[in-house]
Amino acid sequence: MAGSRPRDGVQLAKREVVIAIDFGTHGTGFAYSTDGGDTVNMHEHYPHQAVPYPKTRTAILYNGRSPVEIGDAALHFADDQRTLLKEFKLGIQDPSACDACPAGLNAVQVAADFLGMFRRYIIQYLREHGLPNGQEQVAWCLTVPAIWSEASKVKMRQAAVRAGLINNLEDDKLSIILEPEAAALKVIRSKATNIQVGDTYMVVDAGGGTTDITIHTVESRGGGELVLAEATHAVGEMVGATTIDTAFMNIYKQKVGEQALNAWKHDHPREYQLVCDKFEAVKRIFTGNDKKALEVEHGSSHNIRLSTLTMKSLFNPLVDSIIDLAKRQLKDSNVAVNKVFLVGGFADSKYFVKRMRQALSADDSALDAVEVGGVVVPVVVPAQPYAAVLWGAVQYGCRPDLISARRSKMSYGIELAMPYKDGDPDKIWHAEKGQFYCHTNFKPFVERNQLIQVNEVVVQYATPLYTETYNYRHVRN
Repeated sequence: MAGSRPRDGVQLAKREVVIAIDFGTHGTGFAYSTDGGDTVNMHEHYPHQAVPYPKTRTAILYNGRSPVEIGDAALHFADDQRTLLKEFKLGIQDPSACDACPAGLNAVQVAADFLGMFRRYIIQYLREHGLPNGQEQVAWCLTVPAIWSEASKVKMRQAAVRAGLINNLEDDKLSIILEPEAAALKVIRSKATNIQVGDTYMVVDAGGGTTDITIHTVESRGGGELVLAEATHAVGEMVGATTIDTAFMNIYKQKVGEQALNAWKHDHPREYQLVCDKFEAVKRIFTGNDKKALEVEHGSSHNIRLSTLTMKSLFNPLVDSIIDLAKRQLKDSNVAVNKVFLVGGFADSKYFVKRMRQALSADDSALDAVEVGGVVVPVVVPAQPYAAVLWGAVQYGCRPDLISARRSKMSYGIELAMPYKDGDPDKIWHAEKGQFYCHTNFKPFVERNQLIQVNEVVVQYATPLYTETYNYRHVRN
C-alpha cells in the first residue's frame, strides 16, 4: 500500500531582520527586509566600488593563510606579496574549477573566510543604521546554483557555520534557495511583469559562472496570493560570463605571450584588474552591430581594439550554449510557456539578449518575443536583472511558503522483494506463497520530476517477506 499525506507547514522562528546573500561567482551582494518582505532594501555602496552597484566582487586577498580584504577592496589592495583569489565559488561543486588556494585551504574554507568577513561587514552596517543585528534577531538566506548537488549545498552550510552565520548545520536561521527560483519569486512579486494565475514562465538565470533555467507555474492561495510550483525540474550548466573574460585574456596572451602576461598579472595586479574592469564595461555595451571597433583602455598608446567580429568570437561559444540549453528545456518540459525572463548579470548584455530573442524565434526580426509551440511568447528583461536573484532571496527568507511545490531531481526508493517477472535479475522460492520472488526490485517512493508539495510526507508500506523465519532457496537465472 502506498500513499502520501501533507503535514502542517513548519513555521520557522520569526526574526526582526531577514538578510539575503547572493553569493555569486563574479559578484556578491546583500539585501534585507525588516517588515516581512514588504520592503526590500538593496545595499549598493561597497568600499572601493567604481560606481554604485548591488554587488561587490567575489574576491578575497590573503596574507599567507590570513584573509585581509574582500570584494572590490581585495582587488584594490592586491599586490605581488599576497594571494588574490577569485571565482573560488565554483570549486565548491568542482574542485578543479577554482583558482589555486594557499597551502592548507580549499574552496569551502575560502568561501567561509569570504562569508565571515562579509557577515562582519553586514552586521557593522546594521549597527551603524540602528537596525537589529543580534544573532537571535537575524535570519539569513543564501543562494546557490540550481545545478548544485545536495553535497555542495551541505558544503555551503558548512561554510556558513565556519563564517558565523549559524551555529550548526541544522540551524533554522539559515535557508538556502536556488538562484533561478529566487529570480522567479521576483517575477511574481513585481507588478510590472503582469503575471497571473495559471501562467507558466521560464527563467534563464545567466550569471558569472553558471547558467540555470527553471519553469514555474503560478498558483493561487487563499486571499488571491500568488505562489509558485515547479513545472519541471531545473537544468543548468557550469558556464557563465566569466568564460568571455577568459577568452579575452587568451587573445591578450596570444599577442604578448604567456610569460609576459603572467609576469604582468603577478607584478602589477591592480593594473591587470583595471584592464579587466574596462573590458567588463565594453561587454555591456556590445550589440553585435557596432560600426566601430570597441576599445579597452590600457594607457593612451596601448588601448586594445576589438572588432565586432572578434567580440562575436568571444561571446558566441557561451551564448550558443545557453541558447541550446534553453531550447532543450523548452522541448523536454512538455509544458506551454507564457513568458521567458532573462535575469542575472549576463542579462545586462545587449548582445546576449538580442541573440536569445532571435535564436528562440521563428522570425529573426522578432526582437521582443519567441515562438513556442506556435504561440508568440514575450521575452522580458526585468529592471535590474543582475539584482533579481538577490531581491527574490529576501522574499524567500521572509516567506518560504511562496514556493508551494518542487520537482524531484532524482528518484528515491528502496530495494524490495516482489513477485518474479521474466527478465528480473534473480529469483527466490517463496515457500508460503508457493511462487518465485525477485528480491532486488527497486520500489520508488518518489519518481524523478515528480511534483512534491512543500512539507509533503510520502508514506510507503512494506511487510516482511515471510510471516516466520524460513530458509529459502535462491535461484539465479
